[in-house]
Amino acid sequence: NRFIGTYKGSIRLVEKDQRVDFSGWADSTKVTMVMTLTGQGKKTTITYLADMRTNTAIMAASDDRGKAANINALRDILLLNPMMRIPVERNAVVPTKRTRKVMGITCTERYKLEGSDTLWVYASNIAHSPFVDAWNWMPMAGESFFMAFGLLGSFGDPMPFLLTTEDLVIELTEVKQGPQAPP
Repeated sequence: NRFIGTYKGSIRLVEKDQRVDFSGWADSTKVTMVMTLTGQGKKTTITYLADMRTNTAIMAASDDRGKAANINALRDILLLNPMMRIPVERNAVVPTKRTRKVMGITCTERYKLEGSDTLWVYASNIAHSPFVDAWNWMPMAGESFFMAFGLLGSFGDPMPFLLTTEDLVIELTEVKQGPQAPP
């Protein structure tokens, strides 16, 4: 991992009235992420931990029906990632001259076209984004909320603080760079 630190944020799916609040922690070889999904009268919490040094991934989920956990070899859950990867196409990202304050930090506006969607992102001056490296430790296959982090990673560095489309808003609410105590 190039990003060392912690972050918090939310993902909102406008049309489905769903929200995911997330928090993450990373050092050079380990990461954790906790996501709480709410909407349509349901609440689910997913905790994901990956240790690249020991090739271990742990995912636990809980909702009103119960709890479940799964321990896998990290390399096994990442097998489909190369097929799902959204390439970082730096030429496709177009900077504008506009800025916007997000979390009190001036961010530059950029956009890119993905099919018929226009993705607007506001990038900070933080050099490394945890989402660029997420492909090395997070499963991106299927219809999971993990794919939203792949979308953030597709913008490359510097770190995006806000991404909007017609039906999706991803916003970071807190970022602390540098070594932090694990959760």
